[in-house]
Amino acid sequence: MVIIVGEIIIAPGQLDAFLAEVAKIEEITRKEDGCVSYAMALDDAATGKIAVSERWRDEPALRTHLKTETVKRFVEKCGPMMLSMDGSLYDAENERAIM
Repeated sequence: MVIIVGEIIIAPGQLDAFLAEVAKIEEITRKEDGCVSYAMALDDAATGKIAVSERWRDEPALRTHLKTETVKRFVEKCGPMMLSMDGSLYDAENERAIM
């Protein structure tokens, strides 16, 4: 499994429009082969900070997702709304319950 953790900072006045687009991409992406979980959530409205969390079966599934028309349209529409975007990709093994 691979995991992405990151954050996006949205320009002032663009938060509602961005979150509307997030709802669309989340619904589509969660149905993709290899998507274990996919979420972007408002972390801090005052700063426009969005938390990003994704889990994929493997890196090829993630790479396939990144080439979809859905992602291309999202980036075209939302890219101008983003002041910054940062994230890291992790390889995960030995997944187990916390308790």
